[in-house]
Amino acid sequence: MRRREYLTPDITPLIDIVFLLLVFFLVTSVFKKEQMSLELTLPQAGKSHMLKTQDEVRISVTPWAITLNDILITHRLEEAISGLKKETVVTLYVDKATPYETLFGVLEALKRHEVNALQLAGERAAEKK
Repeated sequence: MRRREYLTPDITPLIDIVFLLLVFFLVTSVFKKEQMSLELTLPQAGKSHMLKTQDEVRISVTPWAITLNDILITHRLEEAISGLKKETVVTLYVDKATPYETLFGVLEALKRHEVNALQLAGERAAEKK
């Protein structure tokens, strides 16, 4: 009697082809950037007027210094703005190279002292002064 031999197909080439197809489709696929992003409608900048009051403070924030009414703050900012009244209008000039951490530190200090009248001035407004 003769023994029966079982034949099994070799699926190694099939696995190679499947992985090649998978890599091909991953490389050639295009992801739509519009679907991956959040659509925002941002307001347009227009002409605005600067608030002028008797209690006006100018804070200028640059990467290397913070000035309060053109006086360099060498000590803590908290101490410098501790005497501000709640109704004081603070105009904040920020250099575009300033790190966000520095700007947020100034904003947090103003918030802790409950200074609510805050206006941000762009570079053009800062150049006019």
